[in-house]
Amino acid sequence: MVVMGIMALLSVMIAVAAGGAMESARVSHTRALIARLHTLLMDRYESYRWRRLPIQLPPASTLSGANQIQQINQMKCNAVRELMRMEMPDRWTDVFDPPVTTYIDPVTGKQVTMPRTAASISYLAALSNAGTTASSDSTYQGADCLYLIITMGLEENDVLENFSQSDIGPDPKNPKMLCFLDSWNNPIQFLRWAPGFNSPLQPANSTDRDQTDPNGVYGSPSSSPPTFALYPLIYSAGPDGYYDILADTSPALHYSQPPSNSPANNPFQSAGGTIGTPTILSSNTTGTLGNIDNIHNQEIGVH
Repeated sequence: MVVMGIMALLSVMIAVAAGGAMESARVSHTRALIARLHTLLMDRYESYRWRRLPIQLPPASTLSGANQIQQINQMKCNAVRELMRMEMPDRWTDVFDPPVTTYIDPVTGKQVTMPRTAASISYLAALSNAGTTASSDSTYQGADCLYLIITMGLEENDVLENFSQSDIGPDPKNPKMLCFLDSWNNPIQFLRWAPGFNSPLQPANSTDRDQTDPNGVYGSPSSSPPTFALYPLIYSAGPDGYYDILADTSPALHYSQPPSNSPANNPFQSAGGTIGTPTILSSNTTGTLGNIDNIHNQEIGVH
């Protein structure tokens, strides 16, 4: 009996150790997957610092008002934000909504709207083919948009070679849409900007400029609210399956939240002017932020 008891105890200890090792392996695999997604995404994200804008800027001398250079910088900022919204969507409305940025055509002198880009047109066709509409279940729209960006919005044609078959699966709410899955088969979510998220990559540092507004036309680090540098947030729910970030359900964390998606809005003005710490969802309230188990790109240290 004593021997059997010892063997039973050893069996339990081995099972617990094996389970812990498997969970650790799942975490490591998910971290590596998110790191790959981050690396691919950042190439596109950083390109907006020097991308040619699909608008024609008029000569400053043709503009009325006291500060023509400021007006030019404002047009550039609007165009960059609109370009990023169309090419790096994180919600259905980013794809379905037409461009809202306008500019004065220097040739005709008329006000025209910035055109859709090729990437935006491709996303729109993909959603239409999958039967997705603006009213479709939006639970994992960020995850679906991330898959579209990685597979259709990048110049690298063989991008899927970076992933295994188990890394990709259908959206649980929209089975015709594909998304990247973590090791627990939950969609990996995506936010183009997450101004309410404080991390080593995106610290609450008022000396950093919002990359879309380098000239401070919609605010500066000394303004109230200030602007900050923003980076994409790619995150897994982690082992417990809860997305412990209140970003997906909070319209305040997106300047492009419908119905007003004007890129003239400073993302931080909508977010209350402050960068906060990750917020625990009410469905998984533990009382302390230390229990958050999300796995995300901004903690991995890649930039």
